[in-house]
Amino acid sequence: MSHTDYFPRQLAYSINEMMSTLGISRGTLYDLINDGLLRTYKIGKRRFCTHEALLECQHKLESDNAA
Repeated sequence: MSHTDYFPRQLAYSINEMMSTLGISRGTLYDLINDGLLRTYKIGKRRFCTHEALLECQHKLESDNAA
């Protein structure tokens, strides 16, 4: 059994959920989005990102800070 069987993940995260998950402010979150580090999409007026997009952002930030 894989770890995803024990820890199910959401398909989409709202702005507030992204802020909470990453532990950052709204301004910092929008900086990540505007800098192209976090991929998002809109449904109507609401903005979302996928679990994979959050992981990609984390890996990008880790590799930038490791250099």
